[in-house]
Parts: sequence; C-alpha cells; structure tokens
Amino acid sequence: MLCLGQWVGGPQIVTDPKEARANGSASGLYWLLWIPFVAIVTPYFYNFWEPTIAGIPFFYWYQVVWVFLTAGLTYYISRREEA
Repeated sequence: MLCLGQWVGGPQIVTDPKEARANGSASGLYWLLWIPFVAIVTPYFYNFWEPTIAGIPFFYWYQVVWVFLTAGLTYYISRREEA
C-alpha cells in the first residue's frame, strides 16, 4: 500500500542544481511566487478605501499593482532559470 509521499522506486533527492534543472525539479526561486499569492489571497491586508489614486480605491489598485509585480517576478524567475 502506498502512502502519501511514497511511490514505486522511492523518493528521489536531487542535490545538484544543474541536475535538478535537467530533471525538471523546482529551483530555489519558485518560493518567491508565494509572495504575490499571499498578498492577494489575504484581503484583510488591502480591504481599505483610502488611499485613492485618481478616485480608485486602494482595494482595486492594490490588486492591479500586484498583477504587474507578479508578471515582472515571473519574468525574472524564468530568465534566471534559463541561465
């Protein structure tokens, strides 16, 4: 019977970063993508009316700013992965 986290052949631990990339394992930079996730999924961080920008409440422009920040972060991570 297989338990969670176990499979036929056992877990494979990769310690060499170049080998990890060759095997498709996640690099150390992917944890950065948790930052925008937590920033958007927790609305009590940004559930405010003030400050407004051009009449747009903080609640809305905060989310729009994170769209661009996340796109830039994703681009940065993808460029670092190719190197």
